[in-house]
Amino acid sequence: MKKKILLLAAVTLIGFTFLAICINYFISDTRITLSEPSDWNIFLQILLGLIFGYISAFFCVTLIRTEYMKPVLNKYLPLIKSFQLHVYEIVFISFCAGFGEEVFFRGFLQNYFGVIITAFIFVALHGYLDPRNLKISIYGILMLLIITLIGYMKVYVGLIGCIAAHTMIDIVLFYFLTFKIDFNE
Repeated sequence: MKKKILLLAAVTLIGFTFLAICINYFISDTRITLSEPSDWNIFLQILLGLIFGYISAFFCVTLIRTEYMKPVLNKYLPLIKSFQLHVYEIVFISFCAGFGEEVFFRGFLQNYFGVIITAFIFVALHGYLDPRNLKISIYGILMLLIITLIGYMKVYVGLIGCIAAHTMIDIVLFYFLTFKIDFNE
């Protein structure tokens, strides 16, 4: 199972990036760039993204640790723990998702659908907006807010900041779900 997760991460990195570049090439005369807007230094973009991602992940972890969300946590926690991920694998998976998905959603789709609709598509495709499951949808509303802010980060800071934020969110969530949260808490 772990090999499949790592392969899926690599496919996300390569596939989403390639798909965004190819589709964009055929339908647009502009190219996807990591550096726009250019007045933000790359290191500041990364720093802002990492800080925003960490704070966002803190809110996500706080929500999923509530008594209200315990049934959802008990449903998904065994799956995440069953992957038996090492820290370097968590970083790899998180970077692949952060880079590939942000290039596709923020670097490409957001140019055509705008911040709000792209954020909604992103969160819905991740399964967090499920009208049959109020608890997942509450988490989805939090993610919708976070992903919307990441969308505005693309507009005002740059795509690199978005990639850093997404990567950090995934690292923190995977880490806590893999190593820190216990069923008996």
